[in-house]
Amino acid sequence: MKIGAMQGILRTDDDALAIEKAAYWGFDAIELITKSGPNGEPLAYNNKQKRVIKDALEVNGIMLSSFCIGTFNQYGLVDPGAVGKEKVLQGFKEIIRSAKDLDAGVILVPFFGNNKIKNEDDQNSVIDGIKAVLSVAEECKIVLALEMNASSETMIDMLDKIDSQCAGIYYDVGNMTSEGFDNASAIRELGGYISAVHIKDRVIKGGGVPLGEGNVDFKVVRGALADIGYDQVLTLETPSGDDPELDARKNLAFVKKVWSL
Repeated sequence: MKIGAMQGILRTDDDALAIEKAAYWGFDAIELITKSGPNGEPLAYNNKQKRVIKDALEVNGIMLSSFCIGTFNQYGLVDPGAVGKEKVLQGFKEIIRSAKDLDAGVILVPFFGNNKIKNEDDQNSVIDGIKAVLSVAEECKIVLALEMNASSETMIDMLDKIDSQCAGIYYDVGNMTSEGFDNASAIRELGGYISAVHIKDRVIKGGGVPLGEGNVDFKVVRGALADIGYDQVLTLETPSGDDPELDARKNLAFVKKVWSL
């Protein structure tokens, strides 16, 4: 089991610096957040940017576990907004190819903000959007991990309709807890549909807090993930205060203690 850091907790948009910080602060892996163009369109990485990332990973000795398409909460598969569906899908395909080039096996596809899944029509828009890029993901062997706040039944139904081993769920233990879902049952019901996991603590119907101070029962989460055989990266998406390094190290130590790592 490896422990990763989402780029946001490192407090820098500079990819190379984020990788350096993640390694220095004690993480095994990093989840980078993709950039956007002037109009909010999702951008892939050019050759120079990919070289910088590869060099930073090699020098610092950590892995790139995943990418998060950061723009998708504003301009995404449910509501592409002013960017338009065509540019959203084109950027999505290019990011998948970048993920292959950088050996990141997972892409987080988020559905929050303007792109929160609210009803069956939204679900169908997501299914259609994933299917539109699926051939590229399958060719590149990249898993598209959907993150949403929904029942396990809804998530399974959507994935069954997509019907591909390159589509899965990015399970966020804090978000699910905040929305009133039971992690123990949801994780076990989703089982092998879970492709990646965010570690976060939240209070019910409230915001993020340091690990151990909210309503997530992490021992229950650990047991449920063990029951489904999940042994991939646990990626921290935790709040950072005035001293983000101290906060990250405390949250990392918490996870190591709970998982006996």
